[in-house]
Amino acid sequence: MRAGLIAVDLLVGSESPFTYSDINLLVLPGFSALGLKARLVPVTELDTLRSQVVAASLTFEAMPPAMPDEPDLEPEAVLELTRDPKVLSAAPGRVQVDPELNLATFVLLLQRAPSGHRSQNLTAALMRWSAFASACPERLFTQSDSVHIAGAVQFLEEIVGQSQSPMRTRLRRAIAALRNREISDAFRWIREAALIAVDVPDGVREALLCPADVYLTDIERRDLIYVARSGSAELKTLAVARLAAERERSDARNTLAQLRWDDCYWVRKAAARGIL
Repeated sequence: MRAGLIAVDLLVGSESPFTYSDINLLVLPGFSALGLKARLVPVTELDTLRSQVVAASLTFEAMPPAMPDEPDLEPEAVLELTRDPKVLSAAPGRVQVDPELNLATFVLLLQRAPSGHRSQNLTAALMRWSAFASACPERLFTQSDSVHIAGAVQFLEEIVGQSQSPMRTRLRRAIAALRNREISDAFRWIREAALIAVDVPDGVREALLCPADVYLTDIERRDLIYVARSGSAELKTLAVARLAAERERSDARNTLAQLRWDDCYWVRKAAARGIL
Protein backbone atom coordinates (compact mmCIF):
# COMPACT_ATOMS: atom_id res chain seq x y z
CA MET A 1 0.00 0.00 0.00
CA ARG A 2 2.79 2.42 0.90
CA ALA A 3 4.51 1.96 -2.48
CA GLY A 4 1.26 2.68 -4.32
CA LEU A 5 0.62 5.89 -2.39
CA ILE A 6 4.14 7.20 -2.97
CA ALA A 7 3.92 5.78 -6.50
CA VAL A 8 7.22 6.95 -7.96
CA ASP A 9 8.88 3.53 -7.79
CA LEU A 10 5.83 1.97 -9.45
CA LEU A 11 4.92 4.47 -12.16
CA VAL A 12 8.26 5.71 -13.48
CA GLY A 13 9.73 3.22 -15.94
CA SER A 14 13.00 1.51 -15.10
CA GLU A 15 14.81 3.37 -17.90
CA SER A 16 13.62 6.81 -16.82
CA PRO A 17 15.41 8.82 -14.10
CA PHE A 18 13.43 10.56 -11.40
CA THR A 19 12.78 14.27 -11.86
CA TYR A 20 12.00 17.17 -9.59
CA SER A 21 8.28 16.98 -10.38
CA ASP A 22 8.22 13.25 -9.56
CA ILE A 23 9.32 14.08 -6.04
CA ASN A 24 6.99 17.07 -5.61
CA LEU A 25 3.90 15.63 -7.27
CA LEU A 26 4.14 11.93 -6.39
CA VAL A 27 6.41 11.39 -3.39
CA LEU A 28 5.49 14.32 -1.13
CA PRO A 29 1.69 13.79 -1.36
CA GLY A 30 2.26 10.06 -0.88
CA PHE A 31 4.10 10.60 2.38
CA SER A 32 1.30 12.93 3.49
CA ALA A 33 -1.18 10.09 2.97
CA LEU A 34 1.02 7.95 5.23
CA GLY A 35 0.85 10.51 8.04
CA LEU A 36 4.19 12.17 7.35
CA LYS A 37 4.66 15.79 6.37
CA ALA A 38 7.39 15.76 3.73
CA ARG A 39 9.35 18.55 2.07
CA LEU A 40 12.48 19.07 0.02
CA VAL A 41 15.10 21.33 1.55
CA PRO A 42 18.44 22.39 0.01
CA VAL A 43 21.40 21.05 1.97
CA THR A 44 22.67 24.60 2.27
CA GLU A 45 20.03 24.97 4.99
CA LEU A 46 21.73 22.42 7.23
CA ASP A 47 20.29 23.90 10.40
CA THR A 48 16.91 22.42 9.47
CA LEU A 49 18.37 18.91 9.70
CA ARG A 50 19.08 19.01 13.42
CA SER A 51 15.60 18.20 14.65
CA GLN A 52 14.04 16.34 11.72
CA VAL A 53 14.32 12.93 10.08
CA VAL A 54 16.09 12.61 6.73
CA ALA A 55 14.38 10.03 4.48
CA ALA A 56 16.54 10.48 1.39
CA SER A 57 19.06 12.72 -0.31
CA LEU A 58 18.66 13.66 -3.97
CA THR A 59 21.07 15.49 -6.24
CA PHE A 60 19.64 17.20 -9.32
CA GLU A 61 21.56 18.08 -12.45
CA ALA A 62 20.77 21.76 -11.84
CA MET A 63 19.06 23.86 -9.23
CA PRO A 64 15.31 23.37 -9.82
CA PRO A 65 13.96 26.81 -10.74
CA ALA A 66 10.61 28.12 -9.60
CA MET A 67 9.57 28.40 -13.25
CA PRO A 68 11.88 27.04 -15.98
CA ASP A 69 12.65 29.16 -19.02
CA GLU A 70 11.52 26.17 -21.07
CA PRO A 71 8.25 25.18 -19.37
CA ASP A 72 8.30 21.57 -20.60
CA LEU A 73 11.81 20.91 -19.28
CA GLU A 74 13.01 20.31 -15.72
CA PRO A 75 16.09 19.01 -13.90
CA GLU A 76 16.53 15.27 -13.50
CA ALA A 77 17.55 13.64 -10.24
CA VAL A 78 20.87 12.25 -11.44
CA LEU A 79 21.85 10.72 -8.13
CA GLU A 80 19.72 9.45 -5.30
CA LEU A 81 21.61 8.18 -2.28
CA THR A 82 18.69 6.00 -1.21
CA ARG A 83 15.49 4.94 -2.95
CA ASP A 84 14.35 3.01 0.10
CA PRO A 85 11.16 4.71 1.40
CA LYS A 86 12.02 3.64 4.97
CA VAL A 87 12.78 6.49 7.32
CA LEU A 88 16.52 6.67 7.80
CA SER A 89 18.53 8.73 10.27
CA ALA A 90 21.40 10.86 9.04
CA ALA A 91 23.80 13.17 10.76
CA PRO A 92 23.86 16.84 9.69
CA GLY A 93 26.77 17.68 7.44
CA ARG A 94 27.15 14.28 5.80
CA VAL A 95 25.38 15.43 2.66
CA GLN A 96 27.80 17.40 0.52
CA VAL A 97 27.47 19.57 -2.58
CA ASP A 98 30.18 19.48 -5.24
CA PRO A 99 30.22 23.03 -6.67
CA GLU A 100 32.46 22.00 -9.56
CA LEU A 101 29.73 19.71 -10.90
CA ASN A 102 27.09 22.43 -10.61
CA LEU A 103 24.76 20.02 -8.84
CA ALA A 104 21.97 20.89 -6.46
CA THR A 105 21.44 18.51 -3.56
CA PHE A 106 18.23 18.40 -1.57
CA VAL A 107 17.19 16.30 1.39
CA LEU A 108 13.73 14.88 1.97
CA LEU A 109 12.64 15.78 5.50
CA LEU A 110 9.81 14.03 7.33
CA GLN A 111 7.65 14.99 10.29
CA ARG A 112 4.59 13.20 11.66
CA ALA A 113 1.26 14.72 10.66
CA PRO A 114 -2.40 13.67 10.38
CA SER A 115 -2.81 11.23 7.49
CA GLY A 116 -6.41 11.98 6.55
CA HIS A 117 -9.15 9.52 5.61
CA ARG A 118 -8.03 6.28 3.94
CA SER A 119 -10.54 6.39 1.07
CA GLN A 120 -9.63 10.01 0.28
CA ASN A 121 -5.93 9.13 0.27
CA LEU A 122 -6.51 6.23 -2.12
CA THR A 123 -8.64 8.36 -4.44
CA ALA A 124 -5.95 11.05 -4.45
CA ALA A 125 -3.34 8.42 -5.32
CA LEU A 126 -5.42 7.18 -8.27
CA MET A 127 -5.75 10.77 -9.49
CA ARG A 128 -1.97 11.22 -9.27
CA TRP A 129 -1.45 7.99 -11.21
CA SER A 130 -3.88 9.19 -13.88
CA ALA A 131 -2.34 12.65 -14.15
CA PHE A 132 1.20 11.30 -14.40
CA ALA A 133 0.19 8.83 -17.12
CA SER A 134 -1.56 11.61 -19.08
CA ALA A 135 1.29 14.14 -18.75
CA CYS A 136 4.28 11.81 -19.10
CA PRO A 137 3.22 8.68 -21.02
CA GLU A 138 6.74 8.27 -22.37
CA ARG A 139 8.07 7.86 -18.80
CA LEU A 140 5.44 5.38 -17.66
CA PHE A 141 6.47 1.78 -17.02
CA THR A 142 6.25 -0.53 -20.03
CA GLN A 143 5.36 -4.14 -20.80
CA SER A 144 8.90 -5.22 -19.93
CA ASP A 145 8.81 -3.68 -16.42
CA SER A 146 7.56 -6.80 -14.66
CA VAL A 147 8.35 -5.53 -11.16
CA HIS A 148 6.40 -2.33 -11.74
CA ILE A 149 3.42 -4.22 -13.15
CA ALA A 150 3.39 -6.61 -10.19
CA GLY A 151 3.56 -3.69 -7.73
CA ALA A 152 0.75 -1.83 -9.50
CA VAL A 153 -1.44 -4.94 -9.50
CA GLN A 154 -0.80 -5.49 -5.80
CA PHE A 155 -1.71 -1.90 -4.93
CA LEU A 156 -4.92 -1.97 -6.96
CA GLU A 157 -5.93 -5.34 -5.48
CA GLU A 158 -5.55 -3.87 -1.99
CA ILE A 159 -7.89 -1.03 -2.96
CA VAL A 160 -10.47 -3.30 -4.60
CA GLY A 161 -10.81 -5.87 -1.82
CA GLN A 162 -14.11 -7.74 -1.86
CA SER A 163 -16.36 -4.70 -2.23
CA GLN A 164 -18.57 -4.03 -5.25
CA SER A 165 -18.91 -0.54 -6.69
CA PRO A 166 -18.55 1.15 -10.10
CA MET A 167 -15.08 2.39 -9.15
CA ARG A 168 -13.89 -1.05 -8.05
CA THR A 169 -15.31 -2.65 -11.18
CA ARG A 170 -13.10 -0.34 -13.25
CA LEU A 171 -10.08 -1.16 -11.10
CA ARG A 172 -10.68 -4.89 -11.58
CA ARG A 173 -10.61 -4.27 -15.32
CA ALA A 174 -7.38 -2.30 -14.87
CA ILE A 175 -5.86 -5.23 -12.97
CA ALA A 176 -6.84 -7.64 -15.75
CA ALA A 177 -5.31 -5.31 -18.35
CA LEU A 178 -2.07 -5.03 -16.38
CA ARG A 179 -1.81 -8.80 -16.09
CA ASN A 180 -2.15 -8.93 -19.88
CA ARG A 181 0.50 -6.18 -20.09
CA GLU A 182 -1.99 -3.84 -21.77
CA ILE A 183 -0.63 -0.71 -20.10
CA SER A 184 -2.66 1.91 -22.00
CA ASP A 185 -5.93 0.08 -21.40
CA ALA A 186 -5.08 -0.34 -17.72
CA PHE A 187 -4.57 3.38 -17.20
CA ARG A 188 -7.74 4.17 -19.11
CA TRP A 189 -9.64 2.11 -16.52
CA ILE A 190 -7.66 3.67 -13.66
CA ARG A 191 -8.51 7.14 -14.95
CA GLU A 192 -12.21 6.26 -15.18
CA ALA A 193 -12.16 4.79 -11.66
CA ALA A 194 -10.47 7.89 -10.29
CA LEU A 195 -12.99 10.22 -11.92
CA ILE A 196 -15.86 8.18 -10.50
CA ALA A 197 -14.26 8.36 -7.05
CA VAL A 198 -13.80 12.15 -7.09
CA ASP A 199 -17.43 12.53 -8.19
CA VAL A 200 -16.94 15.04 -10.99
CA PRO A 201 -20.10 16.00 -12.91
CA ASP A 202 -21.20 13.38 -15.42
CA GLY A 203 -20.70 15.69 -18.38
CA VAL A 204 -17.13 16.53 -17.38
CA ARG A 205 -16.28 12.89 -16.74
CA GLU A 206 -17.68 11.84 -20.12
CA ALA A 207 -15.70 14.59 -21.85
CA LEU A 208 -12.47 13.60 -20.09
CA LEU A 209 -12.98 9.97 -21.09
CA CYS A 210 -14.05 10.74 -24.65
CA PRO A 211 -11.66 9.10 -27.17
CA ALA A 212 -9.19 11.54 -28.72
CA ASP A 213 -10.44 10.78 -32.24
CA VAL A 214 -13.96 11.96 -31.36
CA TYR A 215 -14.58 15.70 -31.37
CA LEU A 216 -16.04 17.19 -28.20
CA THR A 217 -19.21 19.22 -28.38
CA ASP A 218 -18.96 22.96 -27.81
CA ILE A 219 -20.39 22.51 -24.30
CA GLU A 220 -17.96 19.69 -23.46
CA ARG A 221 -15.00 21.70 -24.72
CA ARG A 222 -16.12 24.75 -22.74
CA ASP A 223 -16.45 22.62 -19.59
CA LEU A 224 -12.95 21.16 -20.01
CA ILE A 225 -11.46 24.61 -20.61
CA TYR A 226 -13.01 25.70 -17.31
CA VAL A 227 -11.59 22.63 -15.52
CA ALA A 228 -8.18 23.17 -17.16
CA ARG A 229 -8.06 26.70 -15.78
CA SER A 230 -9.56 26.22 -12.32
CA GLY A 231 -9.46 22.57 -11.24
CA SER A 232 -7.01 20.71 -9.03
CA ALA A 233 -3.58 20.00 -10.49
CA GLU A 234 -4.62 16.44 -11.40
CA LEU A 235 -7.94 17.43 -12.97
CA LYS A 236 -6.25 20.27 -14.86
CA THR A 237 -3.71 17.81 -16.24
CA LEU A 238 -6.42 15.41 -17.43
CA ALA A 239 -8.41 18.26 -18.99
CA VAL A 240 -5.37 19.70 -20.78
CA ALA A 241 -4.36 16.27 -22.07
CA ARG A 242 -7.84 15.80 -23.56
CA LEU A 243 -7.93 19.35 -24.97
CA ALA A 244 -4.73 18.55 -26.87
CA ALA A 245 -6.88 16.60 -29.32
CA GLU A 246 -9.00 19.75 -29.81
CA ARG A 247 -6.09 22.04 -30.66
CA GLU A 248 -7.61 22.87 -34.06
CA ARG A 249 -10.28 24.82 -32.17
CA SER A 250 -9.09 28.31 -31.32
CA ASP A 251 -10.41 28.37 -27.73
CA ALA A 252 -8.69 25.06 -26.93
CA ARG A 253 -5.47 26.13 -28.65
CA ASN A 254 -5.36 29.43 -26.74
CA THR A 255 -5.94 27.59 -23.47
CA LEU A 256 -3.08 25.16 -24.19
CA ALA A 257 -0.74 28.03 -25.07
CA GLN A 258 -1.49 29.86 -21.82
CA LEU A 259 -1.22 26.75 -19.64
CA ARG A 260 2.29 26.02 -20.88
CA TRP A 261 3.24 28.42 -18.08
CA ASP A 262 1.09 26.88 -15.36
CA ASP A 263 2.59 26.37 -11.90
CA CYS A 264 2.18 22.59 -12.16
CA TYR A 265 4.75 20.74 -14.26
CA TRP A 266 2.25 18.06 -15.31
CA VAL A 267 -0.09 20.73 -16.68
CA ARG A 268 2.77 22.44 -18.53
CA LYS A 269 3.94 19.14 -19.97
CA ALA A 270 0.47 18.14 -21.19
CA ALA A 271 -0.09 21.59 -22.69
CA ALA A 272 3.27 21.52 -24.50
CA ARG A 273 2.44 18.13 -26.00
CA GLY A 274 -0.83 19.54 -27.30
CA ILE A 275 0.86 22.45 -29.04
CA LEU A 276 3.94 20.77 -30.47
